[in-house]
Amino acid sequence: MELKSLNQVARANFRANRLINNVNKRQRGRGYGYMNPEGFKHKMDFEYFVQICLGFNQIEKFLKRPRCIREKEGLEEELLINCLAQPIADSFQKKSNTWDKTKSYSFNLSEPKHNRKIMDKAQNYIEINRQSWNIKTETHVKSAFYDNDNFLKGKTSLNAFELDLLGDVTGKKILHLQCHFGQDSISLSRLGAVVTGVDLSDKAIDTARQIATDINADAQFICCDIYDLPNHLSETFDVVFTSYGAIGWLPDLDKWASVVSRFLKPNGQFVMVEFHPMVWMFDNNFEKIAYSYFNTGAIIETEIGTYAEKNANITTEFVSWNHSLGEVINSLINTGLEINTLNEYDYSPYNCFNNTIEFEPGKYRIEQLGKYIPIIYAIAAKKKANCEI
Repeated sequence: MELKSLNQVARANFRANRLINNVNKRQRGRGYGYMNPEGFKHKMDFEYFVQICLGFNQIEKFLKRPRCIREKEGLEEELLINCLAQPIADSFQKKSNTWDKTKSYSFNLSEPKHNRKIMDKAQNYIEINRQSWNIKTETHVKSAFYDNDNFLKGKTSLNAFELDLLGDVTGKKILHLQCHFGQDSISLSRLGAVVTGVDLSDKAIDTARQIATDINADAQFICCDIYDLPNHLSETFDVVFTSYGAIGWLPDLDKWASVVSRFLKPNGQFVMVEFHPMVWMFDNNFEKIAYSYFNTGAIIETEIGTYAEKNANITTEFVSWNHSLGEVINSLINTGLEINTLNEYDYSPYNCFNNTIEFEPGKYRIEQLGKYIPIIYAIAAKKKANCEI
């Protein structure tokens, strides 16, 4: 059974409570219910009851809270369903398939610690991801992937995708969201821009500040969560820029787009280059579809190594979200931006995935997928002159 909404669970629970009156034997004790399936007229009724009752009991206390409180605490309906109700329903679907009506079944109606832990991690994603990027930063700075030694000598970290959309940035004020340890921000400053970079990792920002000081770059850096940026910055910018593996760390693109619009001057330019959402549907080796194209909730994973140094002796846990192209584009449109350009590319400028081939210098594809899927997309947009955000 697929649980799609809290209202559906509530309605189903009403039916389940009616079914429970048909049970011959019932006891209650410290979160456990003991039931004789023979009390139900049909096997499907018992399965239905087990799934719904378990799913509902996990979120019943959240249902009783006002919507404004649930939203304030980050208890989104989708999160409750995906992290609590549905996993329990799925596990009991398997159990009920082996149902023996000559026996009684016991099941735990108390809150499952595992799913509670999943939900806690989803709500605490900022701190979990901050720790993850803090651990990765030192490895990244030393990696061949980032080639920081040559960067310090003047090599740019920017690619043709973003340079073509940015155009001449001389004298422009640029806000770079999710800048990691600042290579792209400093590369933009070398082109004549006045740059402010933002990232949630304090170790990455400390590194960015040190590099900027060492090479006398015209760039400043702020350490904070993107959603909290209005509490740390008040000026507006000619350009807001973000790139490569950035938005997947954010649960709410409407809030993200509001931040983009908030810091753009009227007629200001937004430039974004990002990995295509189709890429994030696959497992790590691109052998099968493992995730939804759409944002169906938090994805909590543990990684050994890092994309920049796959054999690095580090282990990190992180929380991420998938975002479809439609979600990205509509979030920008809804905050007063006009989309001028949307490009898709069948290769990446970075060798950051498994099973890649370099078919031309600096151009990488997934070997078994070749040119048949997009790897990168790029967006250029302009803030409307009369936009009030």
